Amino acid sequence: MGRAIADAFHQAGTEVLAIDKLDILGRSYDSYKCNIENKEDIYDLVEYCKDKYDKIDILINNAGVGFGHDLLD
Repeated sequence: MGRAIADAFHQAGTEVLAIDKLDILGRSYDSYKCNIENKEDIYDLVEYCKDKYDKIDILINNAGVGFGHDLLD
């Protein structure tokens, strides 16, 4: 779902920075590897954003949690 959101914004002409704890390959927009469970990764991400972008207009938190079982169980 997050990838679809990023793709849609990119296709609409916005500058997109996709953030994931895994490497994001094959995308035509900027991506950054960051584990949000690691405080140092977050600090590094903030510095990266401050250096590369003037401001953030839209921020979408699409983090999810898996429980290892079906929703209806």
